[in-house]
Amino acid sequence: MSRIISVIFAVSFIANYVFSLTVIKGRILGSDGKPMQAAHVSLHHPNDTKVIKIVRAEKNGQFSLSINKPGIWMLHAAGVGFRDKWITLYIEKEKKVQVEVWLGKYRYLSNLDHASVVGDFNNWHILRAIPMKISPDSILSADVIPIADTIAYRLINVCDGDAVEGMQADRYVYDQKKGYISVLDVKKAKKVKITFDPQKTPKIESPSKVVFAQPDAIISKFAMIMDSLQHKQDLAQAALINYRRSFGNSSNFPFNWAQHISNVENQIKDEKIGILRQALFMSNLTMCMAAKCTDAAIYKKVLDEIPPTSIIWVIKPHNLFYAVGHSGITEAQQEKYMDEVINYHSARSVKIAALFDMYMASKLSDQKEKAAKYYNLLVKRYGKTEEGKKLISRYPIR
Repeated sequence: MSRIISVIFAVSFIANYVFSLTVIKGRILGSDGKPMQAAHVSLHHPNDTKVIKIVRAEKNGQFSLSINKPGIWMLHAAGVGFRDKWITLYIEKEKKVQVEVWLGKYRYLSNLDHASVVGDFNNWHILRAIPMKISPDSILSADVIPIADTIAYRLINVCDGDAVEGMQADRYVYDQKKGYISVLDVKKAKKVKITFDPQKTPKIESPSKVVFAQPDAIISKFAMIMDSLQHKQDLAQAALINYRRSFGNSSNFPFNWAQHISNVENQIKDEKIGILRQALFMSNLTMCMAAKCTDAAIYKKVLDEIPPTSIIWVIKPHNLFYAVGHSGITEAQQEKYMDEVINYHSARSVKIAALFDMYMASKLSDQKEKAAKYYNLLVKRYGKTEEGKKLISRYPIR
């Protein structure tokens, strides 16, 4: 009988596991609505670039991957010649999710005086990047000495942000850390000229777009709230980069968050669904932090709306401590809230962030016993985890 029960339990467990899968299907396209030369979609935990799953899209842009448990996940979409896109997914009970992702074109710089090439020929060392020269017809080029029958390279200082793949390529290889790499077949050539024609770059902004098959579903609305926040942060970052280019530093950088904050506050008034309200409060908190708002009532309201064990904290774990510390509640209340997070939250990343933040705050305020308490908990519970090891080695107790 015990063997029969064991078999039934095992079959039941497998069935539940299979049926608990959420399958994400869709297409990844360029902003022109066409499939790209190469495109990949990967799955991640929030605040973690480590890839859980990755699939290459088919020639028509279609892709499919599965998620084995509910929660908040990050979908990363990337394609040759286009800016990549992060999509925040709130998975509750969905069995199938259909989504179409349109990627925006790279934002190429108008000033290419500092364009350069980095690749396998200089071991991807940015400080040894080869400067590109500009010809009378505005074509950029750099002579490269290959170390094999191929050259793998990327371009620097041609776009806002990090290095990007070049247009000149026999094929593209996707690297999970670098992104797309342009590869040239050069056989036994002693020197190869890598070129870049800025006249072939797009002149009109083409924003990214994410469309769910069921736009009124919670998963779609949640993703749009987080996407809106990311868009606002991108605007602020672009403004900061332009300010630095014009003035050389960012000490007096102005960015008006007021209207963005007001818009989210109006959304909160009309939203009745709990998880969506929490997402909006997280968005509002993030912008208020960026704007350096000093009104304690703002942060107290966040704590009233978002409980210590809410899954929403996985999106920005360190925002939690900021809200607690600026909420105007007593030190005892702060510690109580944080201890609930540390002991009862379901996500390890949030617990580690809370322990670390409490340790650092106690250390900086010279509360040695409290600092030792949180540090020892961090070591005991998470000292063998990858995240814990990094923090402990970087910030040892003194």
